[in-house]
Amino acid sequence: MEGHEQDSRQKSRRQAFEHSDALGLAVTRLLIGETMKNPSERETREVLERITSEILNPTLEEYSSGDKLKKFKEIASKHFGYPLSAPHLSSSIISLIAGDLRSEATEDFKNSEISSIPIELICAYDINVGIMKVVSAIEDAENAIRETSDNALGRSISEHLAGTASLSDQTNLFLSKKTKALEYSRFLKEDPTGKSLIRHAVEEIENPQRELAPNLREFVVHGARFAESAYGIVYPRAEKLK
Repeated sequence: MEGHEQDSRQKSRRQAFEHSDALGLAVTRLLIGETMKNPSERETREVLERITSEILNPTLEEYSSGDKLKKFKEIASKHFGYPLSAPHLSSSIISLIAGDLRSEATEDFKNSEISSIPIELICAYDINVGIMKVVSAIEDAENAIRETSDNALGRSISEHLAGTASLSDQTNLFLSKKTKALEYSRFLKEDPTGKSLIRHAVEEIENPQRELAPNLREFVVHGARFAESAYGIVYPRAEKLK
């Protein structure tokens, strides 16, 4: 019976990846959460230290250098069709760091048995979740201020949940995310540097009542706090590019 369940999980994961890498990765993480044994405090501390010192900090230093920031702003501004603000540029750079973590996890998750996936990959994925939950607040706020978020948000939800959620559920999620974006926009209006908004987003994740499963709380919170720390480094450099 146990072997059959394992085969079923592997099949579900492969099918999910064929549909969408993002969805497949989330499904894999959910399945891992059902079977894994939570790491000890020592294991958690050691893996967080390794990933931070060997991946996050070096990548932050590389991506936040003056030349790379300037080049990225030029490319991203063309992509979005308008000059990126310092908060948007800063959050986008930090998103790239999270993206590097996620890309590595995606390939390794695809090629590994669920039972043998190392804690480093789980940590990398959950840190990515924490980072993105924080920095996405900036773009959500700016879109709400420009009143351009409805179509993009609706399209994003439809694409992500296509075939997996009813129209009613998608509508409820849309309204919830729109309300949250308007809340974020008020923070950004009051503090155009975006630092207050980033702090608020981190506090939301740090809230012990916030449900983060199947992701491990310690890893997600670490990602959120790293995002805030990185924002404090990147923003002053991005501001100088005006």
